Amino acid sequence: MRPVRIHVIVLVAGMLLLGFFAWTRNQDQAAPEAGAPGGAPGETAGEQPGMPPEVVAPPPARDPGVTWDKPKRWLAELATSMRIATYVIPSGAGPAEDGRCAVYYFGPSGGGSVEDNVQRWASEFQGGPKPVRSAKNIHGIGVTRVELAGTYLAHSGMSGEDSGPRPDWMLLGAIAQGPQGRIFFKCTGPKKTMAGAIREFDGMIASLRRK
Repeated sequence: MRPVRIHVIVLVAGMLLLGFFAWTRNQDQAAPEAGAPGGAPGETAGEQPGMPPEVVAPPPARDPGVTWDKPKRWLAELATSMRIATYVIPSGAGPAEDGRCAVYYFGPSGGGSVEDNVQRWASEFQGGPKPVRSAKNIHGIGVTRVELAGTYLAHSGMSGEDSGPRPDWMLLGAIAQGPQGRIFFKCTGPKKTMAGAIREFDGMIASLRRK
């Protein structure tokens, strides 16, 4: 065999051997885990190394499609799962307690009828006094206004209220028919405190408007 042919055979064999070593090295490297292309083992697709998973934001709070102006003197408290707004009605001068105003929205078909709620509010007073009520249309929103006074039968089952009867108490309420269901405004407190807040309450209700 000629020397040139031997050299060619040796060169080809060497190249084949180098290619084999390169292929085996690539096979020894672990492939990324399934579901984690291009990432370290255990990472999910789309994650960046060292970064927490993307948090899915919860849906927006229930929106009745109605807004209003809070009386400047009233103090806003944090909303709860049942209330979309809660206000403290300052008593002003004198020893009277502060009042509270809770705004409820239970969805497009929740909360019961206007009549059911008016009667329930009346039943929360000793003897079930006849409510003073009126109805009007405010910026295209039907509103029933309710006023009650007497001995309020507050109890511990009602959030934010102390147990036991409360003599000389007053309730200012309104039920507004919004575009996405009824909104219930229920304000209670000592009669002296609430009587001083009637104009503010009526101003708040008069500011109701669609969003």
